[in-house]
Amino acid sequence: MKEIEIKYKLPDLKQSERYNVNNDRENERMQGIYALFVGDTLVYIGKSVNVRQRVRQHKYDTCRESPFTSFTFVGFEHITKGELLFYETIYIDYYKPSWNQQKAYRR
Repeated sequence: MKEIEIKYKLPDLKQSERYNVNNDRENERMQGIYALFVGDTLVYIGKSVNVRQRVRQHKYDTCRESPFTSFTFVGFEHITKGELLFYETIYIDYYKPSWNQQKAYRR
């Protein structure tokens, strides 16, 4: 897998395997960084202790349309919430996804 290099060697989200939005495995719990795509365009990066649940929340968000078509993630087995935030910030700074830049979409 291709890696992006800043000062850290992290997997390239654009090169990672993508999952169809409708392909949910209910029992699979993963923590890590996820990216949402519209077609081939990376539009949002987030973090979660349960990526599949969080993606479902984006999908069924009643406040706005969720036109994303696929997602990918980088999973971590043992990581603190602070470390997840740190990696999320690195990825957002690197890719500058449009939905992260919109004030209305920020948490």
